Amino acid sequence: MYGATAILKNKKVVGIITDGDVRRTIKNYKDPLELNVSKIMSHEPKVIDSKTLASDALKIMNNNKITQIIVVEKGSYLGMVHMHQILNSGI
Repeated sequence: MYGATAILKNKKVVGIITDGDVRRTIKNYKDPLELNVSKIMSHEPKVIDSKTLASDALKIMNNNKITQIIVVEKGSYLGMVHMHQILNSGI
């Protein structure tokens, strides 16, 4: 649904794999299923705190040219929000 998945270690975000990462991996590797997740994930994904306003999250996504952002609470993974969710809410 979001076009991405967060990679966690002990409930902490350590990376993200987007649909673009998957497409590039399939294109560039003969046997992508043999790769370790750390080989294809982005290691420093953008995250926001759960108290971040949706309008601020949208600005962060626009400034970084991303369509989804990881939400954390007290440093632990809470979920992910997609730009379209914010736009569809009327913000």
